[in-house]
Amino acid sequence: MANKKLGITVTTAVIVGLITFFGIRYFLFNENLEEELQEAATQINLKTPMQLDEETTLDSAAVTGKRNFDYYYTLIYKSTEVNKDTAEKYIKPMLIERVKESSEMNSLKSKEVIFTYNYYGYDGEPAVSFAITPELYTN
Repeated sequence: MANKKLGITVTTAVIVGLITFFGIRYFLFNENLEEELQEAATQINLKTPMQLDEETTLDSAAVTGKRNFDYYYTLIYKSTEVNKDTAEKYIKPMLIERVKESSEMNSLKSKEVIFTYNYYGYDGEPAVSFAITPELYTN
C-alpha cells in the first residue's frame, strides 16, 4: 500500500514537473521569438523605404502575430494590373527559394515563422499576397 502511494506520488510529481518544464519553455520561447521578430522588423524599417529593383519598393516590415513576419512592398503598377495567377506561378516559387536559401533567416526558420509578402499597387490598394509557411520552406 505504501509502495502504491509512493508510485502515485512519484508519477504525479513527474507529470507536474514535465507540464511545468514545457509550460515555462513554451512561454519563454514565445517571448524570445516575439522579441526577435520585433527586432528584425525594427532593423528592416530603419532602412526603408528601399528600392529593390525598377518595379518594387520595400516599404516596411511588421510582426502581425506570434509567428508571423510580414513584408510590405509597393509596385509601379496599379493593383488591378497585377495578374495574380502569373504572380502565383513565378513570384511565389522565387520567394520560397529565397527563404530556403537565406542563412540570415535561419533563426526565424528554426522557430517556424510564417513570412508573408504583401504587394500593393501604386494606388495603395492590395495587389497580391503570399504566405511562405514552414511547410513550404522546409521541403
